[in-house]
Amino acid sequence: MTSVSDRTVNLPIWRVKFFEDLKRSVQLEGKKVLEIGCGDGAIAKLVARQTNPQFVYGIDPYSYAIYPIYEEEKLMCLNLNADNLLFPNSYFDVIFSHNVFEHILDLPQAWQEIKRVLKPGGIFYTHFAPLWTHAYGHHYYDETDESFSCIIPPYGHLYMKPEQINQLLKANTTLPEDQKKAIRFIFGDVCNKMFPSEYRKVFLSNDDFKIEEYLEIKQHHHNRPIPQEVFEKYPSVPKEDFEISGITVKGVKLSQTEPESESLKELYRFYAYYTESQNKKLLRRLSIKLKSIFSG
Repeated sequence: MTSVSDRTVNLPIWRVKFFEDLKRSVQLEGKKVLEIGCGDGAIAKLVARQTNPQFVYGIDPYSYAIYPIYEEEKLMCLNLNADNLLFPNSYFDVIFSHNVFEHILDLPQAWQEIKRVLKPGGIFYTHFAPLWTHAYGHHYYDETDESFSCIIPPYGHLYMKPEQINQLLKANTTLPEDQKKAIRFIFGDVCNKMFPSEYRKVFLSNDDFKIEEYLEIKQHHHNRPIPQEVFEKYPSVPKEDFEISGITVKGVKLSQTEPESESLKELYRFYAYYTESQNKKLLRRLSIKLKSIFSG
């Protein structure tokens, strides 16, 4: 029998670790599962192949998820945003996400949508890192290097100006594309720039949801001295918040979501029929049509 390590040999170790943690923490067999921010679909594919779920959906706002990536019977990847999930109320048994929540711009709205489409008693599980307030919160580093080597100094994204970072990049790289990517990550909308206190407010203030685990992770081998400039710019933020590299959340939905109108139910049934039948052309057309309806 092929081992898990053999079957995941091409995945980064942090993805493999999350998948193993997910399997230990959540019952997936026979469940209808949703991954928020599936990216290339690698983790969703592992769930579909190795945990015997009823069905797995992956959603991602980028174009490579506009139609199914894989032909597996139990997997469908869709081009959707987390803050506008085109699924019925109380639809999923399990919703999970990996290294995505620090990128969702309207996280409070996305969290409401996640709770809406999760069944009562359904499980939510996520881990995301690095937070914007951490030394490497800019996300511009070498993921294959355990020392997190980076042109930008630790915490530099929190206090350096665009022209300072531009000069640093020009002096250390010959690729204009890399310079543009770094500026986009640091000063654009790739990261939501939320602080730990804001995540606590989203996840820990819910009457309709029981948080079973809320873990703020400090990876000390990644921590670096916090420059004085950071404290000068953010005087009200406690030092400990800048040391939090990531957050793990596990919880259970408690209450029933309000029923929907009959017209919405029909729309959702139509949508679900084509997603589960994996008709690519019809799904693509339907996805565009649904977006136009809900955005209008």
